[in-house]
Amino acid sequence: MIRAMAARLDIARRVNARGRSRLWPITALAVGFGLCASLWCAWRFSEIPDEPTHLEWSRRLWAEGVSERRSNEHFESRTPITLLNLAGRRLARRVVDNDDPAVRGHLLRFASRAPTVALFAALLATVFFATRRWVGATAGHLAVMATALDPNLIAHSSVATVDVAFALFTLLSLWTFWLLAQRPSIGRALACGVSLALAFAAKFSAVLLVPGLLALLVWRPEGEPRRWRRMAVCLLVALLAATFTTCATYLFIHVGAPLGAIQWDSTPFRRAAGLLPGLRLPVPADFLTGIDLSLAHERTLQWRVVMLGREYPRGVWFYFGLLWLMKTPLLLLVAECAGCVALVRSGRWRWPVVRFLAVQLAVLLIYFSLFFRAQVGYRFVLMCVPLGYILAATGLSALPPERWPSWAGLAIVIATIAENVAYAGNALAFTNVAVQPKKDVFRWISHSNVDWRQNEDRVDEYLARAGIGRERLDPPHILPGPILLHHSHAAGNLRFSRYAWVRQNLEPVRHFDHTFLLFDVSPAEFERFVDAERRLGPTRANGPTCGRCASTHPQAPTSCGTSSPAPPSSGPWSGRRGPTKRSTRGRRSGSAWRRAPMRSPSAVSTGWPRRGARPAVRPRRRCDASSTARCLAASTTMIIAGTSAARWSILPGRQRQSNVHPRCAEHRAAKRPYAERRSS
Repeated sequence: MIRAMAARLDIARRVNARGRSRLWPITALAVGFGLCASLWCAWRFSEIPDEPTHLEWSRRLWAEGVSERRSNEHFESRTPITLLNLAGRRLARRVVDNDDPAVRGHLLRFASRAPTVALFAALLATVFFATRRWVGATAGHLAVMATALDPNLIAHSSVATVDVAFALFTLLSLWTFWLLAQRPSIGRALACGVSLALAFAAKFSAVLLVPGLLALLVWRPEGEPRRWRRMAVCLLVALLAATFTTCATYLFIHVGAPLGAIQWDSTPFRRAAGLLPGLRLPVPADFLTGIDLSLAHERTLQWRVVMLGREYPRGVWFYFGLLWLMKTPLLLLVAECAGCVALVRSGRWRWPVVRFLAVQLAVLLIYFSLFFRAQVGYRFVLMCVPLGYILAATGLSALPPERWPSWAGLAIVIATIAENVAYAGNALAFTNVAVQPKKDVFRWISHSNVDWRQNEDRVDEYLARAGIGRERLDPPHILPGPILLHHSHAAGNLRFSRYAWVRQNLEPVRHFDHTFLLFDVSPAEFERFVDAERRLGPTRANGPTCGRCASTHPQAPTSCGTSSPAPPSSGPWSGRRGPTKRSTRGRRSGSAWRRAPMRSPSAVSTGWPRRGARPAVRPRRRCDASSTARCLAASTTMIIAGTSAARWSILPGRQRQSNVHPRCAEHRAAKRPYAERRSS
C-alpha cells in the first residue's frame, strides 16, 4: 500500500511538473499583457473625478498634518494608502523638467498612477504564491492568468484610487491569517497585523473581514490540538502590530483623543461615546471618523443607481451580478463557471481552505448586493474578483490533463487578450462580445462601469469627427440635428429625467470610444419632443389630495381628472402664445419690459402647464361631494402658490438671454411655445 501511494505521488509530481513547464510561457504572456495594458491606460486616461480628492487629502495629511474629513464631503472616505501615489507625483516633480504645462501635467498624472500599477503587479504575485500554497502550482498559474487578464482590474490599476490596493491587502490578510491558524508563530502574527492594518488603510470595507478572520483563529485543524495560550499571545501581537501600523499610516496624528470629544454621526459610535466619553483612543481619531461617516452617510444619502434603464435610489440586488456577466471576457467567464462546477463535482469544496475563501467571498457579495446602497460602480467588489478566480482555478486544476490540455488554456488566453485589445487604453468601458450593440450599452449599465470621464481630454476630437461645435455637447435639452452626449448623461446618472425622452425614443447613430454617444435628431422627432414637454403630469404634492378622482382618470393632465383650472387672464399665468404684454407699472418710454420665466421650485411643483402650453380640454366628470371639495381645495392651493411664486423682472433695453440656451432663444423669437430653461 505504501508503495502504491508513493507511486501515485510520484505520478502527480511528474504531471504537475509537466504542467508547470507548459503553463509558464502562457502565464508570462498573460501577466505581461496585463501590466502593459495597465500602463497604457494610466498614460492615456484623463483625470477621473476621484483622483484629485484622493491626492489632495493625502497632500494635506503629509504636508500640513491635517487628516480631518468634514471640510469636504469627498474627504469622508479617503484613506492614507494614496500617500504612495502622492510620493510618485512628488518624485516626478523633481525629475520632470518641461516648460509646457500640458506635457508636464500629463507626466505628473502618469507618475501618480504608477504606484497603483505596482500594486497590481504585487496582487498578481500574491495570487500566484497564495494559490500555489493552498492548492498547487497548476491552480496558481490558472488563477494568475485570469487575474492578469481581467479588464476591471486592469482599468482600476491605471488610476490613483484605492480599489486595487484593497484587493491586494484583502488577499494578503486572508493568506496570513490562514497561515497563522495552521501554525501560530510571532512572525506570522506580525504579518497578520500589518496586512489587516494596510487593508484598513486602503478601504474601510475591511471591517467585513474581521469576523471571518477571528473565526478562523478559533478553528482547529483535524487531528491537531489547539494551543490556546500560544494563540492568545499571537492574537495580542497581531493586535499590537495592527494598531501601530494604523497609527503609522496616519502619521500618528490625533492618537489618544478622548472618545467623547469627537463628533460622531452613526448610532454605534454615538452610543459608545455616551457610555465611555473619557476613553482615550489607541488609534488616530480620523481613522474612526472615516468609518463613522461611511456608516452614517451610506444609509442616509440618495444614490444615483441606474441599471437597465431604471433608477434605484436604494440599490438593487442584481447590480454586481449583472456587471460580472457583462464586464468579464466571454471565454474567461465560461472558464470560471466551468471551474466552479468542477470544484463541486471533484469534492474539493470540502477542503477547509476552499470553504474559508468561499465563506469570505459570500459575506462580501451578500453585503454589497443586499445591504449596500452606494452601488455606483463595479469597483466596490473588485476584491472579490481574485477570490472567484482562485476558487475556479482550484476546480479546473482537478480535471485530468487529457480533459484540460495546454492548448485550451492558450486559446482562452489569446481570445481574452483579443477582447481586451479592442478596449486598449479604455479598459474602464469594457463589455464582453456578448453585449451588442455597443452603442446601446447606456441602456443597461452606466456610471464608472463605462464612463468615468477617462476620455474627457479628447472631447474636441470627437466633436470634430462629428462635425459639430461645443454648443451641441450635453445641451440642456435635445436640439434638432446632431448632438453629442456623455454616456453617463444619456444613461441618466446625473439627472435621470433630463434625457429620459432620448432613452425612450431615440437611437444613437454611433459612439466615440464607448463614452460619448452621437444622436441625430430629425425635425419630426424634435416636434414630438417639444409636444411631449409641453405637458406636466400630477405631482407628489397634489396627487394624493384628489385620491379617488386621480384613480378614476389616470390619463388626465392634472391630478383630479378634469380639465385644468383656468389660469388667470392676466399676470404670470397667462397661457397665450407669443410675447407677453408689456407691464404698465413704472413704465418708461423706450424700455423693453419682459417677464422672466417662472423657475421657483414651489411654483414648479404646483402641476401647472409650462408657459405657452394649452391644457388639454377633457369633459368634466361627475365626482362625489367629498372628492369635489378636495379637488377645489387643491386647485385653490395651486393658484395661490403659483401666483405668489411667480416673479417679474425688468430688463431695460435688452432681452433676458443670459440663462437661456441659444436654440431656445431662436424658438422663442419664432413664437414657438417652448419653455425657457436654465443650463445645468
